[in-house]
Amino acid sequence: KDGFEQTPIAFNITGTSYTVLGLTRGSYTNIRVISNGCVSNSTNVSLSDPGAPIITLGTPNQPSACGFADGSITINGLNDGVTYKLRFRKDGIFQNPITFTANGSSYTITGLNAAIYSNIYVDQGGCRSNSLLQVLKDPGGANIAIAGTNIPTICGANDGSLTISGLTNGLQYILNYVYNGVQQAPSTFTATGITYVLASLTAGSYTGISVTQGGCKSNSLNLILSNPNSARIAADVIDAKTCEPGNDGQII
Repeated sequence: KDGFEQTPIAFNITGTSYTVLGLTRGSYTNIRVISNGCVSNSTNVSLSDPGAPIITLGTPNQPSACGFADGSITINGLNDGVTYKLRFRKDGIFQNPITFTANGSSYTITGLNAAIYSNIYVDQGGCRSNSLLQVLKDPGGANIAIAGTNIPTICGANDGSLTISGLTNGLQYILNYVYNGVQQAPSTFTATGITYVLASLTAGSYTGISVTQGGCKSNSLNLILSNPNSARIAADVIDAKTCEPGNDGQII
């Protein structure tokens, strides 16, 4: 094999043929049999590997939310029961190889976040497949709106509120806004339903209202929260009844 003499194989013939098993690729030369001192003619055979697999990508599953690592990539074109070594780069950096045995004709890489996955290939017995590229993207920032407001009950009170809609239930957000030109401290909350109520507000200008989730920032909103209407007063007058001392007039 490949120029090296192999260990002879002794066998008893059954029928008119014999099969040599367990061979790898290579050049098999000077194949001959000897029986009772008689040497047959010799023959040569070359065995080749079937070639590297040709893989394709299935439809990817994008991360369900910004910063989540629940995306996946599916590789097709494998042979059932064959063991492969999978390699790929994430944002240009080679990841640890994954060794797996194909169950069917595909394999799914799970637990992926948003990134560029390049040089995706499999190696089987030294045969390397073609390389593929897949981009996983976050779904983007929330598209929020003002769903409702409550103005303060009296001038100067801090019992006003505004309701933000367009959130996703169960996700954690960071809320930012500017009050009367002054940036307020960010607050973190987990959405219960699709809305969030920002409470304990006084009258004023609320600008740059936005939420950030997993690094994805929403659109920004502006709102003016007014005080309730000023009191409307009326006056009844009772003139003084005397000139001196003249201090018995009234305004009611």
